[in-house]
Amino acid sequence: MTLSTVLASLDSRWRKLSTPAQRVLLATLTFGCALVLLVYAWLPAQRGRAALGVALPPMRAELATMEAQAAEIKAMGSVPLAATAASVQARPTPANAASVASLQAHFGARATVTPRAPGAFTISHVSTPYAAWLDALDLALARYGLSIIELKIEPLDGGKSVRTTVTVTPTATPKPQ
Repeated sequence: MTLSTVLASLDSRWRKLSTPAQRVLLATLTFGCALVLLVYAWLPAQRGRAALGVALPPMRAELATMEAQAAEIKAMGSVPLAATAASVQARPTPANAASVASLQAHFGARATVTPRAPGAFTISHVSTPYAAWLDALDLALARYGLSIIELKIEPLDGGKSVRTTVTVTPTATPKPQ
């Protein structure tokens, strides 16, 4: 059976129908097509729109925060960062030169301190709040006279905590005060 014979058969059946029957059949087919369009196109699009309506406000707030931080960083330009009070008070001395034990005690049980080249250490945290980690690192760098040679930070829990690996080395031999 070819397409032309099928179409000719449908055409002859259509012509045999009365005008009211043709109108009912057209209305039924139109309603069916509209229903299929509604179910397979409009409803999923509406669900997606509702989901985006819920997801967009937090994203806009996060974007506004990022833009504010970017503006703050641009405003800072090349101004050197001021030392914190803790880092100014904690100057390196031979008595407090860095060791695995001292760094482990400083960063706590959640940190892993591994010795590297003479005087160098790698300090790893699996999960720690970023601000607390940054304060502890700032204090350790100042207290033990260290500088960062490698740093890896990975955000966790939507940025609430971080996984960190930092390798530090002495900047110079601590001098007695």
